[in-house]
Amino acid sequence: MKAFRYIIIPLFLISQLLYSQSFAGEGESIPDAEESASEVSVQPDKSGGDALEAADTAETADAPDTRELPMGYGRIMLGMELDQVKELLLTESRFDFRGDPDVSIQRGGNQSLISSRGRSFIDQGFFQFNDSALYLIILNMNPEKIDFFSMQQSLTGRYGDPDELSPEGLYWRNEKVQMSLEYPLTVKYLDLEVFDSFIQEDIRLKSFQEISRTKFLEEF
Repeated sequence: MKAFRYIIIPLFLISQLLYSQSFAGEGESIPDAEESASEVSVQPDKSGGDALEAADTAETADAPDTRELPMGYGRIMLGMELDQVKELLLTESRFDFRGDPDVSIQRGGNQSLISSRGRSFIDQGFFQFNDSALYLIILNMNPEKIDFFSMQQSLTGRYGDPDELSPEGLYWRNEKVQMSLEYPLTVKYLDLEVFDSFIQEDIRLKSFQEISRTKFLEEF
């Protein structure tokens, strides 16, 4: 039994020696198990990160730019002069514009409104002017020709998700214009710079009225 043990031990040592020499002959060494484990643990897995970055890049490239909103409908753009819009409406196939009979003057002469019957998908169009510059377009759609869901799908597909959802409708905005799809079936384009000036003017008017009221009460 001892002789068998003495035979087995040398054979095991010889086999280990031959195995290590075979690695050395190929210019490689047997890596230490702990060193290999530590090397593997400190190596970051970049494949997942690269995949996420690629997905984010692709998603960003495919996403519509919601800040690029139209400044009006068709050839009629916010900021146009009253006479220019009248000329365009006379040649616009979506409207049945009759000229001056469809134009009204409001608020002491600095506000004008064009109200024109529409054709096909548009039931009625309103074009509001301040100091002869167009700042608001309102298009009432024909519910017999188009529906709210189809309009929502089209606008969302083209301009991305709306910036605001409310019981009144959906709103897209950038620094210049607000476009909205409102219930029951209306599309609006609003010049935000002009609208903000109205808000500021209203604040100034209320402040002036409050000052006048205070001064009046001081008279007693």
